[in-house]
Amino acid sequence: MQEPSSSGGAAPRNPREEILEAAAALLGESGEAGLTIRRLAMRSGYTSPAIYQEFGDKAGLLDAILERAIAALAVRLEALPRQQNPRAEMRAYFKAIVRFGREHPTHYRLMEALQPDEVEPIDNSVKLREQIERPLGELSKTGDEAELLRQSLWALLHGLISLPASRPDVAWLEDLDDVALEAMLNGLLGSEESAGNP
Repeated sequence: MQEPSSSGGAAPRNPREEILEAAAALLGESGEAGLTIRRLAMRSGYTSPAIYQEFGDKAGLLDAILERAIAALAVRLEALPRQQNPRAEMRAYFKAIVRFGREHPTHYRLMEALQPDEVEPIDNSVKLREQIERPLGELSKTGDEAELLRQSLWALLHGLISLPASRPDVAWLEDLDDVALEAMLNGLLGSEESAGNP
């Protein structure tokens, strides 16, 4: 049922947002395999031709879903308090991404799994990645060290987000995220005390 507008009529509908909301619900319930245009049409109340007209095809729909998810994550990161040093900034980004990935596991899997040739380039994904990886460059002395830190960080992120979802039978420790991140940083960069950071 539509909410009445301030002028007394029905609020105008936004087909794109309504379809994307329905798609997000389907992804959350049954994953990427459950997101079909036919099921989306039934869920959203829009016809399959209307969905195709709005997004072009399923690849265009996935592109829009990813762009929306990336924008939501960017808003979270931008809202974080400013940190005094790059290590603290990276720690804050890490925790926010883990939290986002656990709240939206299917969206996170799409963001990580889809190859560039499967969807159209997403402009805000480049900006987001640069924002997340900026402190890595500031902490690294060489390009090889920066790449090692980047790959280690993303591998740890993927494990901490994906494992609890795939193995809910395991009693994951509450402070595992913090302990794992600090162990990785200390192993690659040394302790904050030895590095002279506050």
